[in-house]
Amino acid sequence: MKFRITYYRQLCVFILVVIGIGLILRIDQSNSIKFSIRTFDYTEYPSLKYKNQYTTTVVIAYFPLNKSKHSKAQYQSWLENLLGFCQSPIIIYTSIEHQPILQYLRRNNSLRTHFIVEYNSPLEMPPIKKLVPIFEQQYLTDPERAYHSIELYAVWCAKPFILNRSVELNPFRTKYFLYIDAGAFRSSNYRFQSWPYEPSIHSILANNRLLLGMISPLPRQFCPLSYTIDKGPIRHNLIEGGLIGGTSDIIHWWTSVFYETINIYTSKNFFIGKDQCLMNAIALTYPHRINMMLSFRTSCGNKCLLFVWFRRISTNNTSQVNVSVSHRTCVLQANGRTHNFTYTNGWQVYSGLPVTERKMNRSWYWNEEERFLPLDLPNKTCKIIYCGANTAGTDGLHFALKYPSCHIYFLEPVLPFYEELIHSSRIRNLLTGDRSSLYHVYPFGLSNQSYFVNVNEKTFSQGQSLSLTDHTQSKSDKYYKLIVRDIAEILFEFKILKKTISLIENELSLLHLNCEGCEYDVIERLVTTGLIKHIRHVQFGSHRPIEMQSTVAERYCLLQSSLKNSHDCVFGIPWGWERWTYRNRQISKPT
Repeated sequence: MKFRITYYRQLCVFILVVIGIGLILRIDQSNSIKFSIRTFDYTEYPSLKYKNQYTTTVVIAYFPLNKSKHSKAQYQSWLENLLGFCQSPIIIYTSIEHQPILQYLRRNNSLRTHFIVEYNSPLEMPPIKKLVPIFEQQYLTDPERAYHSIELYAVWCAKPFILNRSVELNPFRTKYFLYIDAGAFRSSNYRFQSWPYEPSIHSILANNRLLLGMISPLPRQFCPLSYTIDKGPIRHNLIEGGLIGGTSDIIHWWTSVFYETINIYTSKNFFIGKDQCLMNAIALTYPHRINMMLSFRTSCGNKCLLFVWFRRISTNNTSQVNVSVSHRTCVLQANGRTHNFTYTNGWQVYSGLPVTERKMNRSWYWNEEERFLPLDLPNKTCKIIYCGANTAGTDGLHFALKYPSCHIYFLEPVLPFYEELIHSSRIRNLLTGDRSSLYHVYPFGLSNQSYFVNVNEKTFSQGQSLSLTDHTQSKSDKYYKLIVRDIAEILFEFKILKKTISLIENELSLLHLNCEGCEYDVIERLVTTGLIKHIRHVQFGSHRPIEMQSTVAERYCLLQSSLKNSHDCVFGIPWGWERWTYRNRQISKPT
């Protein structure tokens, strides 16, 4: 059986042929549906290489129903909240008819997108075709048939097939896959770019269990967990059907057990039209294979998005994803320091206080002196990256004086700032002095990928700081082309880290970031690549760039949560300075 995959990226169209994913369904004499998956060798198709490697592919399906309580226009407005902003790679299942509007919502495919337009409806998908007669028969006795339909049954029951086929194709070569209902983002407040949040996804899915969401508490009758599939579907609102995620292995398992459960239930004349009832039974039968997000424990909006707020907590035989109370407290405290979106850091808030209150509140709003507290640094191989050197390189000069044996890399991407920096007398003295080989100055910034950004000269002509985070590229004739580099590439390019056949060696002594918002992309990149454990000290000033202030508190707190896995917080306040130290470091002894 051949599938034709249409792949859009940078206005190029590839016709891709995949051979050998066999989906075999047959009806035996007992009228039950037998389902199995066989994977044969299939032709590899071209895969575009991206400079930043995502670990998660988002999977959605869009097949408008003839019978729906929502209009197409309303649904497409919800789709825009996801497709127009999410920068993670997305696989979209839809028909050729609806592909153009979805392509437009993905910003004309400027975002990573893989379309699958093989089917005009889920009713045409292999596992569903044989189920249509059963759907038609069961619809007549469905107590919810007033707002259900055979098409809706097909959409629900096709989700495992859609997710499993995405795993087999894996055009973006990712480790994790996340199915989300296409219309789940029903508020413009959910226009997230870094979604799903990579560190959270890894911490939840790395144990090779399936991620599901639970929208109601488990009824007492199901405790302890001793349910078996043959007891039938569970008609309770327990598991939500709009969120399924995991690795390729667990998704293969889920797909097999889902359709095997359909086989069993059709042979017993159980109702199979509503996927949630089947998911309830499977989750209670195999609790050790499930990471359960307890969505019902929070009230922060759409339940389908709540997994970014959660961290996995392991118990005896089950793994649960629980609401992080500390995270919510962190968000409240971070937002509590300033609600005015014109403020980007704690210094601005502090400077705006009445003079009589500044002394009393200085430690609450600004802690600039703390960044110069003594550091435990190795004596012979000390290396410091200082991003955001601006025009004077103040912090780097302090480190050069205090730690004279350290190599120090001054990074400043804004060219007028860089020019002023390298011509300043103190930097010139470093670069021409006896220890000049220790000091390096480069005209680029850091992020989670390498790219150029065009910035209008007016953007920074009136001030001494500039955020490149989510910066809209200028169409003005007068602009500077700034260079931003991937932190993961730089660590090896500067020969700070060394990659051998089996491991990565060495460490960066201090990563010092004062870059008006790049700290989020940089640290997230280090966490997702596992390189964070090779950073002895991470020190950064957290900022609230205008472009991301609606979500920056959540992102800041998730960053803290990720750092806690490998580092200890030495000091820190939101929108001020903080330092994190790797807890397994070897303490240096003075020479």
